[in-house]
Amino acid sequence: MFWRLRPAIEYNFFKYSESAKKQLILSYRNGLYFNDYIERSVFAEDDELLFQHSFLLGGSVRQEWGNINGEASFNQFLHDGTLKSFGFYLGANVRVFKGFNFNIGGNYRITRDQINLPAGDVSLEELLLQQQQLQSGYNYSVSVGFSYQFGSIYNSIVNPRFNF
Repeated sequence: MFWRLRPAIEYNFFKYSESAKKQLILSYRNGLYFNDYIERSVFAEDDELLFQHSFLLGGSVRQEWGNINGEASFNQFLHDGTLKSFGFYLGANVRVFKGFNFNIGGNYRITRDQINLPAGDVSLEELLLQQQQLQSGYNYSVSVGFSYQFGSIYNSIVNPRFNF
């Protein structure tokens, strides 16, 4: 089981009236992070309650042709300053025709905070079937696809704050 409670404070560099078209947001989150592990972790824990904080700088621009969004983030556990991660994301949705979009995105994360890895050896089968994970210094992903959206351009915007 896993849960976290991290209240946040956020500042948008653009006016609220412009937030449906463009945003540049700086946010800070600080709070509790709880893990109840199935197996004992590499830090010999069965469960743990930790404090974590994070900074995020993210932006998005929405135009008639589509949108571009990106973010840079930093996470750190407060009990041990060496347990931290840095993440970067950049993505775009290009409008092909009304409602139909071509999507592309990429993510890169430098990880030094893998507290939830199980102790002990990982078999080749568990690794290949992605049932277990090895400690890593980074991970990345690239995605390409299509999407179809209908309705108002504002249908997903109740409050654009904390969107990232």
